[in-house]
Amino acid sequence: MRKNIRALGLCLLVAGLSVARLAAAQSDYYRHVVFDNSQQLKQYWQSGATHRDPSKLESAGYRLPVESTVFRTPPNALRIEWESAPGGTW
Repeated sequence: MRKNIRALGLCLLVAGLSVARLAAAQSDYYRHVVFDNSQQLKQYWQSGATHRDPSKLESAGYRLPVESTVFRTPPNALRIEWESAPGGTW
């Protein structure tokens, strides 16, 4: 009888740890970095920016430009300005 109770307790412990681990993994889904501050002053090197007329996309040498006056975390942020139009892409 005691062996059955110990085995049941061990099974419940393993099951509980598995569920807790799955819950932790799901909460990390939205935790990722989209932009890390750019070391270059004018453009974000790890990006690409192209468009096809009549749409428009602001770029700095085929890369996304960096904004250094308005940002959430210092010293800069991405500046994305675009205009979508029928027949164009960006």
